Amino acid sequence: MQPTSQHQPTAPASRTPDAMPRRRSIELLVRHDRVEQIYARSPFSIASLSFVCLVYFYLQLGHGRPQILGAWIGMLAVVHTGRYLLTRLHHRDAERADHPDRWLRRYQVATSLSAVVVGSVSVLFTDGHMTTQQLMSVLVLTGLAAGVMVAVPDVPTQSVYVLCLLGPVTVQYFLQGTPAHYGMASLLLALVVVLLKYGKEHVNHYEASLRFQYENKALVADLKQEKERLDVRLGRILNDGSHELYVMDAESQRCLQVNVGAVRNLGYTEQELRERSLRDFLIDVDQESLRAKIRLLSEGRTETVFLRGRHLRQNGSSYPVDVWLQYSDQEDPPILVATALDITERDEYEQRLSAQANQDQLTGLPNRFFVMSYIEHALRRARRGERCVALLFMDLDNFKTVNDTLGHAAGDELLKQAADRIRSVLRECDTAARLGGDEFLLVLEDLADADQAEAVADKVVQAFSRPFLVASRRLHATASVGVSVFPHDGGSVEELMQNADTAMYQAKTHGRNEFRLFTPAMRMAAEERLLIASHLRRAMERNGLDLAYQPILDMEGGRIVGAEALLRWHSAELGEVPPEQFIPVAESLGLIDALGHYVMRNACREAAAWNHGASLPRYVSINVSPQQFRDPDFLTVVESALLESGLPPELLLLEITESLLIQDAEEPLQIIRHLHELGVRLALDDFGTGYSSLSYLKRFPLQVLKIDRSFVQGVAHDANDRALVEAIIAMAGSLDLEVVGEGVETEAQLEFLRGQGVRLVQGFLYSRPVTSAEIRALVAEGSMVPIPPLAPMV
Repeated sequence: MQPTSQHQPTAPASRTPDAMPRRRSIELLVRHDRVEQIYARSPFSIASLSFVCLVYFYLQLGHGRPQILGAWIGMLAVVHTGRYLLTRLHHRDAERADHPDRWLRRYQVATSLSAVVVGSVSVLFTDGHMTTQQLMSVLVLTGLAAGVMVAVPDVPTQSVYVLCLLGPVTVQYFLQGTPAHYGMASLLLALVVVLLKYGKEHVNHYEASLRFQYENKALVADLKQEKERLDVRLGRILNDGSHELYVMDAESQRCLQVNVGAVRNLGYTEQELRERSLRDFLIDVDQESLRAKIRLLSEGRTETVFLRGRHLRQNGSSYPVDVWLQYSDQEDPPILVATALDITERDEYEQRLSAQANQDQLTGLPNRFFVMSYIEHALRRARRGERCVALLFMDLDNFKTVNDTLGHAAGDELLKQAADRIRSVLRECDTAARLGGDEFLLVLEDLADADQAEAVADKVVQAFSRPFLVASRRLHATASVGVSVFPHDGGSVEELMQNADTAMYQAKTHGRNEFRLFTPAMRMAAEERLLIASHLRRAMERNGLDLAYQPILDMEGGRIVGAEALLRWHSAELGEVPPEQFIPVAESLGLIDALGHYVMRNACREAAAWNHGASLPRYVSINVSPQQFRDPDFLTVVESALLESGLPPELLLLEITESLLIQDAEEPLQIIRHLHELGVRLALDDFGTGYSSLSYLKRFPLQVLKIDRSFVQGVAHDANDRALVEAIIAMAGSLDLEVVGEGVETEAQLEFLRGQGVRLVQGFLYSRPVTSAEIRALVAEGSMVPIPPLAPMV
């Protein structure tokens, strides 16, 4: 049976995910308890009903039919005996809790039989007349019906009893047809309705009370379980977390209670901590500031204060902590609750982030980001103290060569050693930073004048004059340094940086391995460089660059066999700009690849024109920089130039440098091999000026070896140059390489080369670089000047 809505519990748990299983469980318990209550009351109910029926039997003796009365009392005894036996069986059933509905149905059947037997008195012993004897029967039946409403908490059983006891007599009164009988029947009918209604409400109230009882028990169990869970969680939070918890006397700050985290982190026992105050282990905190913050708490002006300090362990070590303090006057005396968090990992992480943001990871020096801000502060300090600040902009002179020839690992090692040498010459108050690549910046503070900056710059240059030991090699990596001084050379970081960079460029331009102090004249040179850059871009966009060609002569036949293409620039605004001026500018602007493409296309087209209809083929020689070999489109550029011009690949000679060959990378070797397979010839230019090695000469498919002009010019008067050139020529002969002597300007030089068996030469002795029209005329002529006879050997 379900209670009416007004009595249904509305506990929030009914909406939880486990509400339905719990409700079913409670309903089962309610049904079980109701059945148990019914059977528990059954013996008293049987006895009470039997007593009433025996009294009724006694009173009916002499007023009714004895045989029927005896049969009735006998039947009643049988039914009540059956009900009693059923009650005994129920109590003996150990599994009755699992089957409450089964036992309820059995009870309902037994009590229904009892109700029929008892209610039969209305048929057997009354005839509808309202005599005293018959009214007594009605009164007994009414009393029994009312008693059932209280004794039996089961609506079907109540309904059967009421209807069986009062139904027949009510019908009899209606059938009599008199007003008095109608009135009595109406009263009995009303009584039946009232008994059924209030019997049902009684059962509903009874079930609701049981249901509330079990729901309250479940709620209490849930609350108990939740409390235990919260207690476990609180204990885990307090004792298993990484934080430390201290409950202290607010006045003395002596520890009253601590958690496991405090014991674990500080290394004291709990008892030892209770003998100490917060001041004993919280260090790096201003005590006056601490007292002021506690005062704010005690006065109620804030709820929480924050501290950052360090906790001192028992073993003397310490670690950084964040501490939150709270005040409570709910206890007597008031207490302070301190929560401390060990921030060692966070502190280390922040330091790593700061290092990554402000420090160069390779050298350990500050980086550009940090030093720019540092210079701002240095200038402010210098203004207040009326002192000077110097910026030394430094660049390694031949770092690119080292990087290209020995690889990036060697370049990185060189940069690390360079940083160490810079540190060795600086004072503690000075700062050095790596700006990127091989550029460094030195910031010198607290200087009286520019002379002190000059002295430090000289020390730096001298420190870099000594060779470095990198990858078991002795390398020379000198330094060029530019110096600008605040306030003489500028008042802002940008201006001082620009002027120091300008001074460094001048140091490189004038021989390297030295320093230069900034002067206003340098600014003019820098502006000129910017002007060159501006016009160079425009000239490239408008094809304003030209090629000149220096003939290469075969001394045996006296005929031109080829020419070297050289880039020239005549600007309408700037006049003749020499390559040594605009090539560095092009490198700084990243225009070298574009210039190389321009030279390749035009030189191949010009060489194709020379050879059109010629009986003797002449090749064109083009210089290729290592940077062009890093261009992924380089091979495509070469193939396109040959295809567009129609020049046979064997008439194209590409001059490469030693730095390209010595690189550890495999890519240049693959490109060179591809060019060789294409039919393009390769020459090694300026051999002997770098890290000359026979090993790479054997690795690469070379056809020509060019002797640098610096050696050729010294053969007439320098025995060392003569010996070196002789060795180069002999080596080239052993490797079956053709030799070209560059920079031949005198007959003595020519005579020496001829004596060593060199056939091909180029130089001012025969011709300076000429225009396209002039080289065509010279090629058509075939020879330039008579070749003098070889002088006899002495």
